[in-house]
Amino acid sequence: MKFRFLLLFLSLCSLFSEAQQLIINEFSQGANGAQEYIELVVVGQRNCSGDSCADLRGWIIDDNNGWYGAAGGQGIAPGHIRFSNSPNWSCVPYGSIILLYNLGDKNPVITMPDDPTDANNDHVYVLPSVSPFIEGTVATPLSPSSTGYVYPAGTAYTASPAWNAIGLANTGDAVIVVDPTAPGTAHHSIAYGNLLNASAAVISKTVAGGARNYYLTNNQYTLSAAYNVGNAPADETPGAPNSAANATWINGMLTNVSGVDNHIYTCIEQGDKYFFNGDSLTVGGVYLDTFSTSAGCDSIIHLHLSVFTPVVVSGMISSCQPVTFNGVTYTTSTVVQDTLHAALGCDSAYIYMQIKIETVVTSVTRDTLHGCQNIVFKGVPYTTSQVVTDTIKTPGGCDSIYRRVYLHILPTPQITVPPELTICRGETTTLTATAALPVSWDGFPPGQQTITVSPAQTTVYVARAANELNCEGIATVRVNVEHFVLSLQASTLEAEIGVPVTLTTSAAQAFTVTSWEPGALFPNQHATGQKVTYLKKGRSRIIVTAVSENNCKDTAELDIIILPSSEIFVPTAFSPNGDGMNDYFVPRFIRDHKIVDFSIFNRWGQRIYNRAYMQQLGDGWDGSYNGVKCDLGTYYYTLTVENLQGEQQTLKGDFALVR
Repeated sequence: MKFRFLLLFLSLCSLFSEAQQLIINEFSQGANGAQEYIELVVVGQRNCSGDSCADLRGWIIDDNNGWYGAAGGQGIAPGHIRFSNSPNWSCVPYGSIILLYNLGDKNPVITMPDDPTDANNDHVYVLPSVSPFIEGTVATPLSPSSTGYVYPAGTAYTASPAWNAIGLANTGDAVIVVDPTAPGTAHHSIAYGNLLNASAAVISKTVAGGARNYYLTNNQYTLSAAYNVGNAPADETPGAPNSAANATWINGMLTNVSGVDNHIYTCIEQGDKYFFNGDSLTVGGVYLDTFSTSAGCDSIIHLHLSVFTPVVVSGMISSCQPVTFNGVTYTTSTVVQDTLHAALGCDSAYIYMQIKIETVVTSVTRDTLHGCQNIVFKGVPYTTSQVVTDTIKTPGGCDSIYRRVYLHILPTPQITVPPELTICRGETTTLTATAALPVSWDGFPPGQQTITVSPAQTTVYVARAANELNCEGIATVRVNVEHFVLSLQASTLEAEIGVPVTLTTSAAQAFTVTSWEPGALFPNQHATGQKVTYLKKGRSRIIVTAVSENNCKDTAELDIIILPSSEIFVPTAFSPNGDGMNDYFVPRFIRDHKIVDFSIFNRWGQRIYNRAYMQQLGDGWDGSYNGVKCDLGTYYYTLTVENLQGEQQTLKGDFALVR
């Protein structure tokens, strides 16, 4: 029963009650102008009887009203404000923050939206002093006032006046909270600066308020030392706790209280008794005892009673070495007794442990294992020769035979061969392989370190060397064979005199041209393409030589026949049907010629078109005579021209007019 009374005492101490209060958590002058705000905290202790909020209807907020300096110049602004008789203020939860600010010059640090009803349920009320939930008067108090000033009971309150009713002076002023049931005294107040009676305030600070803020750092709202004087805006925290300790206190008031559950865990051995709440208990289980705290919460003691019947356990420990059991070392076989206790302290098991010390005579064997490059012995890889020990144990786990194994490991022979190389088709090359041991090439007589090869296609040659354990080293050389074939193409193999011929070279590999023949035709001997113009008829053989990037050489050649040029072209038909294609009959010239005479005749020998000496041909004949379209059929022409050398040439022929 002593335990129960101790729990009751602790519960009573931890659930002390605290009357509801409204205190000043922070207020600020703002960095500029009248950017002032007042932050209040609703203080109270929740209990199990349903007390969790405060009725703030009618609570007064004011600056110095005369209590801390009644003369003029003591910061007494005309009027004051109070919380209206709205249901909004009838039950404000303990731990709530109320932020009042000057709407006429809003502090820019206040960034949260207005929330006069705590609609978002974050326990922070944000509203300007001119909110419909605030009312006020400018009639009282007035300066000068009295240190015994009492807020009149018959004051007529209207909509809240501007912030000027509670505006704070820079040189000295106060923030006052008044319970409407005690209108002649401050419920909580903070005075600062040059007020004559500042020490009468709950909190007094001598530092003036210009661009200052005053804030509580913990929960000691009746101690001046608990309030810091900061700078605006750096130290302003409107609508939020001012420090970690301040936050812990505020958030703690938001938590609902409840009863205390305590648990006792104990045990008895079978046949014993446990006395609890006036009863003698012999059966295991959970037993309850309930009592009430001063906060009205039921607290319960849970007794968890276990009843043990100790069991007997036998065991054996076998070892080849001395055995330590329960802190005692044994070197010979024996039987040891021990008692195990449950976590709650009752005997749970009686142990009889047989300790058996085994004596074994050991022996040593030796063995050798050979391997190339590495040996995996009992799951462990080894890369160098060494002696390892393997232990063979008795069925009881004692060392019986020590097997010493020599691991003979030889590295794979290293062979040095030339790097990959490229040769031209038909060439030969020499390959040499070197190693500390004899080397052979696949496909060649054994022991031949150097071989001469002339592959027709790309081939990989393999060199091998083996040591005494037949560990074989292998090296390969890739000999690439390049088949470089140079091709030469011409735009035509039958060239006309004076008409350029284009020559183009190509190959499957990158290459460089080294020469063109005949050299007189090709000033640029290294061009991959050429253009050549012949001035007389005959035959020309073109030879080009090139080398690849691997210095493989090839030559290509072709013959070109040079024919006399056909300098004048006369069509054999035309169709003057207006479709924009072949609508005129006109001769064409490869080179410039002068017109001596150009005439066209019908089948009866009548000349129907003529261009005389030096006249321009223009588009040519359009198939009409004197503006009348001529009949379809065959017509005849005579054409006399003169070239640039003054030589004349006459052409005659016929052509067809079709539509």
